[in-house]
Amino acid sequence: MVLSKTKKMPLHLWVIALFFIFLYMIGIYDYIMSLSLNTAYFDSQDDGNDQYHYFSNYLYAGH
Repeated sequence: MVLSKTKKMPLHLWVIALFFIFLYMIGIYDYIMSLSLNTAYFDSQDDGNDQYHYFSNYLYAGH
C-alpha cells in the first residue's frame, strides 16, 4: 500500500511567482502599447514625440 503525502508549496514561493507574473504583465502591456503606437501611452511616459517617432519608424521583421 502506497501512501502519498503531498507537500504544500511554501508561501514565499507563491509571493515570488505572483511578483514575477506581475512584472511580465507590465512588459506585455508596454509591448502592446508600443506596437499599437498609442500616442496617449507615449504622452503618459513624458517622452513626447521623440519616442513616438522612434517606434513609428522602427523596422519590423518581415517589412
